[in-house]
Amino acid sequence: MRQPRPWQAVPAILLAAALGLDAPAAMGQPARETVAISATGATALLGVEMLLPHLARSQPFARPLAVARALAAEDAELLRALDALQPVAPRGTRTARSLATDLPAAADAAIVAEAGLEGAGMIGRLAAGTMRLGTGLGGAGTPTLIAVRDALARASEGDIAGADAALAMLHGAPAVAIAPWRDAARERIAVDAAAAGLAALVASRVGAAP
Repeated sequence: MRQPRPWQAVPAILLAAALGLDAPAAMGQPARETVAISATGATALLGVEMLLPHLARSQPFARPLAVARALAAEDAELLRALDALQPVAPRGTRTARSLATDLPAAADAAIVAEAGLEGAGMIGRLAAGTMRLGTGLGGAGTPTLIAVRDALARASEGDIAGADAALAMLHGAPAVAIAPWRDAARERIAVDAAAAGLAALVASRVGAAP
């Protein structure tokens, strides 16, 4: 029989422990590959496992978070990690794909601001797009154009943190123009970091790789 990978075994291990079953036997694994865990502890970690998929989406996740907190009961370490998600849970966060899709328009706003073309409307946006394209093809660029080029390259690879870091170089009007995108990006970065920390915490307690 094909053996599950360690990270795939986590939910089943927790469910078996919560039900008082032999988790290694349930997964067809030797006992040495798992860590003993109480039913109460397993229930708390199951709440986290149920929450994690919601964190990758853009929808609000206040209810799954509340369930995870309730199941965590008096587990102070878990509760601290979950509480970090409270500020964004009612509204959710943008996905990395959505942020990458919207970055060119946000970047053009920063370029327009640097060029002082805020009142130029469509002409200003077309000019910004042309300048951005030229810099992307290797042409010389202003500090804003160079930062935008680097940010777009990173965002296209799914590296939203790298894109945000590139845009942190902006100052003045361009920084103000790009601020809404960066605010949303930093929320996604924080949620992804929290999710990774929670996954690692669950995995460490059941003896599986995150």
